[in-house]
Amino acid sequence: MARRALPPALAGLEPKIVWKHFADLLRIPRCSGNEAGVRAHLEKFAKSKHLKAERDDAGNLLLRVRPEAPGPVVCLQGHMDMVGVAADGVQHDWTADPVTPRRDGDFIYAEGTTLGADNGIGLAFAMAMVDEQTGPLEILCTVDEEVGLTGASAMKPNWLQAKFLVNLDSEEESSLTVACSGGRDMVVTLPWPRAARTDGRETVAIRVKGLRGGHSGIDINKGRSNANQVLGRVLAEVARLGGALHEVAGGVKRNAIAPNANAVVSLPAGKGDELKAAAEQIQRECATASDPDLSIETAPGQTDLPPVAAEASERLVRLLEKLPHGVLKSTSHNPDLPFVSINLALINVVDDKLTVIMSGRSPVAGELDALETRARAIAAEHGATFKTENGYPGWAPNYDSPLLAITKRCYEQQFGRPPTLLEIHAGLECGIIGSKHPGLDMISIGPDLHNPHSPQEHVSISSAQRMYKLVKDLVAELQRS
Repeated sequence: MARRALPPALAGLEPKIVWKHFADLLRIPRCSGNEAGVRAHLEKFAKSKHLKAERDDAGNLLLRVRPEAPGPVVCLQGHMDMVGVAADGVQHDWTADPVTPRRDGDFIYAEGTTLGADNGIGLAFAMAMVDEQTGPLEILCTVDEEVGLTGASAMKPNWLQAKFLVNLDSEEESSLTVACSGGRDMVVTLPWPRAARTDGRETVAIRVKGLRGGHSGIDINKGRSNANQVLGRVLAEVARLGGALHEVAGGVKRNAIAPNANAVVSLPAGKGDELKAAAEQIQRECATASDPDLSIETAPGQTDLPPVAAEASERLVRLLEKLPHGVLKSTSHNPDLPFVSINLALINVVDDKLTVIMSGRSPVAGELDALETRARAIAAEHGATFKTENGYPGWAPNYDSPLLAITKRCYEQQFGRPPTLLEIHAGLECGIIGSKHPGLDMISIGPDLHNPHSPQEHVSISSAQRMYKLVKDLVAELQRS
């Protein structure tokens, strides 16, 4: 492949081969759904190294390196796509423009955009490893990881020949990721009939806002309030005051803790002040150290919609009281880490139906089954229907894993200290790949990477150097095992 001068921000960095490959990736637009260019680049790289490149129907790419060599096959795995976000005021064409890196001390950022070190630095590690070892390797490059792990989900079973898989999509040097959660969306649907209007009532808009929200897996154990639950308490006060519900909505997306929720209600004349006082009390009770800026506003409102039938709104209040939210079980080795959780994510009304959407997480399918059974029973008790959507498998920890033992030994030899073992409460492609290759021994590692999916994304230069050495030593050790 033709050599290009490195961008000034990457010049002189070690190991040179890693930053050379990373620089090549920065030049290629590769947001999710637009991986054709990066896939062609990887295929050209494979041809230049006389590697066999296989593409599946989903667009995933598998490079086979020295498959005839003796020793166990090690697969290095990462995803080709990135999240493209530009800072306010920055014009960037994600279908054509390259990412421009800049250096700030020990860190590489991009000029006004996401950097794409998630997962470009992992791909650069894998490409550099082709010339580092003499044993058999596989390099698995997946598509569309950032929009739901869909590339890995569509990968054909038993494609890999590897005994060991090293996922290069982790973001903390101090940790070895040994498990990830599976996920399952659970949808509760209520009939939402309307009633006749009642004259002489005051209309009030309710706004729950100021909550931090956050990732429904990684942040679920941080004690943050959920706006949908807070709104449920306010709506219970509306019912106590003889009010009626006209409009309701809450949350922003399925994998986020709800930071806001809104409703429009009507009350008997003169009851607005009582609702305001009740909302202020709920605000005091629900504001936590994690969410000190919680605000519940009640103000004069307006709506063109007739009120919801009283029975339907009462069912919603009871559902929001009883449907679970938060950490339900912690991991066996660390009570601070969630093992089973559920996020009461969204409240939506479309036509004559209201849906409450929850996202459950656990590395063990049986735990998700039990959670589904519980939620289904609550839905049925309150006259609602129930279904599941968007399920994906988890990756359960195996603390007797030979790969884990070898990785820990290599880590301790390099860093002089044991690593933290992390069961991440979010989805990784390892869960899906492992379900398609039973018995595959897996681990996930990577250098320190901060603020991914934002224009503040940056990767540590020194950490990348250290973690590349760990990958090199680990692969050599595995190929001798």
